[in-house]
Amino acid sequence: MVPTAAAVVDRYQRRVQATDYGRWRDQVEATGGCTHPVRMTGAWTVTDNTTNQVLAHRGGHVMVPCGNRRESICAACSDRYAADAFHLLRAGLSGGTKGVPEHVTERPRCSSR
Repeated sequence: MVPTAAAVVDRYQRRVQATDYGRWRDQVEATGGCTHPVRMTGAWTVTDNTTNQVLAHRGGHVMVPCGNRRESICAACSDRYAADAFHLLRAGLSGGTKGVPEHVTERPRCSSR
């Protein structure tokens, strides 16, 4: 079911007027423009073993990029993947970076013939 334009506008208005809007926006910006971020939730607690007293507790969630390689799904993550793949291929063909020895330039590609 596709939401109506009014429903979408209402959703945007509620998000912008929410008290945690600033924190939410920071998390969205941290994903680098990902259109399908993954929301991860977790918590941790520090407890004194002798008294069993809780010394600290924190919980919450963060958004991380989806990491999808298909541009039709997420253009931002697809661009990031393409840039990473380019640099890895370049290092493999030219050597001297990313731990690839420089002698790979003598045989930039191997053929099975």
